[in-house]
Amino acid sequence: MIFRFSKMLIRVGLFFFLILSGPAGAQPKATSSGFLSLSEAIQIAVTHNPSINEVQALVDISIERIVQAKSGFMPQIDASGVYDRTTNPAGVFATKLNQGMITQDDFDVNRLNDPDPIDNYAGRLSAIWPLYDSGQTWHGLRQAELGQEETNLEMIHRRQQVIAQTVVTYVGLLMAEENLAIVQQTLTTARANLKMVKSRYERGFVVKSDLLRTQVHIADLEQQQLQDASQVEVARAELNAAMGVAIDSKFGLISRLDSGQEIASNLSIGFGIAKKIPAGRVWVS
Repeated sequence: MIFRFSKMLIRVGLFFFLILSGPAGAQPKATSSGFLSLSEAIQIAVTHNPSINEVQALVDISIERIVQAKSGFMPQIDASGVYDRTTNPAGVFATKLNQGMITQDDFDVNRLNDPDPIDNYAGRLSAIWPLYDSGQTWHGLRQAELGQEETNLEMIHRRQQVIAQTVVTYVGLLMAEENLAIVQQTLTTARANLKMVKSRYERGFVVKSDLLRTQVHIADLEQQQLQDASQVEVARAELNAAMGVAIDSKFGLISRLDSGQEIASNLSIGFGIAKKIPAGRVWVS
């Protein structure tokens, strides 16, 4: 008889997201020759999952809005300049007059009618520092700070979602691989049993119905093996999507689900007591 893991057991994996509070391993590459622990999968997910990167962009924007709001308390300095070069008689005379450069020679008729080109540059520097704006600047800053708090909370929430999704899909892949291994082991045993039944049938010790029953059982197991192999690939793709890596990435899972002590407290006060043990194995106590 084949033991089938219940889908409800996948929910147990939700508790394992607490392991993020412990030190995570270095980020590995998800390749066909690589190995991946649960803590490493979580580390990859919180770094590369697109939904987290999306919220991170909002966090960066909220920080810049605070900087922008604080600028309202600082003096606004404006600098400008105008450069002008002209041969217009009126313009040349007015420029010299403004610059205090008028001489007796400038009243010569020929020079007045046909002056040499003159350059003029005017610079301006101004500063405005508002003393009172009915609290508009202060309220703008407070609004920006609340916006940043909101995006920070959204980041925490999104990280928790990604961690939970990663753990569930990691556990789901573990279970899918375990189911496939059980079917393969059972199929090997059934094929060995078929040889024995066939030998006994040829010697007349069993009826043909026993032989046919064994063959049907093997056919069912082979069909189950195909289904479980397909489920392994689906579970692997779901884990890759949760981590934000290529869907066709392949790696070996090195974390295993081990029996732990029964949870004594309820979920509302049970967080923060996850423990991590060597070799990538985790439990919730």
